[in-house]
Amino acid sequence: MCSLLNAIITLLTIVQVLITGNLLIRLFGGLTPSGITGSESGFFVLQGAFSTLLIILFITVLLRFGVHLALRKFTDSEARRVRDGLKESITDTVYRNPHQSISSNGAASIMTVYDDSVAKLSPYFTDYLPHLSYLAVLCPMILCFVGILDRLSFVVMLVALPLVPVFMILIGNMAEAKTARQYEKLRYLSNYFYESLKGLAVLKVFSRYNEQVKKIDQASKSFKDVTLSVLKISFLSAFVLELVTTISVALVAVELGVRLLYGQMDYLYAVIILFILPEFYLPLRQLGMKFHVNMNAATAYDAYEKLIGQNAGEDADGNKVKIGQIDEIDIQNLTFCYETDAPVLSGISFTIKKGQKLAIMGESGSGKTTLVNCILFFLRGYEGNITVNGLDIRKTDLPSYYGRIAFVPQEMTLFSDTLRSNLTLKKQIADPELLEIITKLELTELLDFPGGLDARIGDGGHAVSVGQKQRIFIARALLKKPDLLILDEHTNALDRETRRIVNEYIFKENQNMAVLSITHQMDETFLYDQVISLDDPEVNHV
Repeated sequence: MCSLLNAIITLLTIVQVLITGNLLIRLFGGLTPSGITGSESGFFVLQGAFSTLLIILFITVLLRFGVHLALRKFTDSEARRVRDGLKESITDTVYRNPHQSISSNGAASIMTVYDDSVAKLSPYFTDYLPHLSYLAVLCPMILCFVGILDRLSFVVMLVALPLVPVFMILIGNMAEAKTARQYEKLRYLSNYFYESLKGLAVLKVFSRYNEQVKKIDQASKSFKDVTLSVLKISFLSAFVLELVTTISVALVAVELGVRLLYGQMDYLYAVIILFILPEFYLPLRQLGMKFHVNMNAATAYDAYEKLIGQNAGEDADGNKVKIGQIDEIDIQNLTFCYETDAPVLSGISFTIKKGQKLAIMGESGSGKTTLVNCILFFLRGYEGNITVNGLDIRKTDLPSYYGRIAFVPQEMTLFSDTLRSNLTLKKQIADPELLEIITKLELTELLDFPGGLDARIGDGGHAVSVGQKQRIFIARALLKKPDLLILDEHTNALDRETRRIVNEYIFKENQNMAVLSITHQMDETFLYDQVISLDDPEVNHV
């Protein structure tokens, strides 16, 4: 489609130049339709009245403009389709393995790829790629047209044309490494700034805020210097192409002028060739200005491929089985180690059945969180087997699997939104059900805020305590009605009485729901059907 529209534009360009040349010769040279003889000359001398040719020229210009608009609309729609597809694939990749994606790349880097890198690919599809297609159609068509008019001009243009790609390749080799370095600096700066924001409260407490600001400023200046070096090459590419095309135009113009002077060149042909030269060389000049778009897009796409390529091998092995309900998760001889370190988990075996309540205990660093991440398939390089309803977890459809699990980690996000939205995550849940769980979890004090369920909490709203925030997360998980609820120190911010009430609701009133809880509360072991100690995996209390 793009090549077809570019071919139409090129044909209209040739027609426009042909009509314009004839009109100028008639206007200033006194040419009439019978003023040139010979079969070739007669073909390029347009018959008809001066006004008729003007009208045809006007229509040709309008048609050319209209086709340009159609081409732009087509490329915009294609770029939008590609952009949406890339963003969807990034979302799917991160959703399939969020833990590995975030730990390997950093949350800020993922957002940089999702937003900045994908945005840099849009100009490639809307500007650079259509421009290359235009050149691929324009150059041979105009060269053939000039070859029919004048062979010498054709030879000069043909000899000068290869200079453009030669210089582009030379400049490209210079720009590639610098553009890649620029992206790496941006990636580092994004992660550094993000981590600094996360630790801002701690920095303020220990009076290290000003020092961190200086470090961010240094990183920003380093990124600025790299960006300027890339811009230098962009300006250089534009200058080189401008120089090459200017010399090429001058060569053709000089040889035409000399031959006109000695009467060896037809005046009409010379005018048409001179008019077609800007149409031939202008896109080549513009290619220099668009060159940095190509370099940015190449670097951005490399970053995109690196991100989505992490799980390609594991997810390309055929159809996945959807999980409608989790009846049993069986862990057998699970061993996991980070890179070349000693195993964090070694030979862990147990089964989570529907309605069963299990506790995982152990010292800090004993592998409790690692075990949960393996069960959630966030970590994949483990040894042993994890099966869901008798099916290897690698063969399950992860979105359906995650749809039957609720996870309450130690840190969750409280959105700057209403209490209702924080509980339901925008799902439609009836008010009586929300009020019931709020009452059961001792959160009724939040209803005293003006607006009740629709009161805004979090940043820019009413402040909530750490304990209230923890219970909001628990309520959010329970409202999902999961088959398996995974808890990570879910009551560490609650007093003893509130902890008793919350646990009674979770463990006594949700009999059909399996619970896997990471806890250090030794006085609550009576709540569980089985206690698994990772300090000594052979010690399992039932």
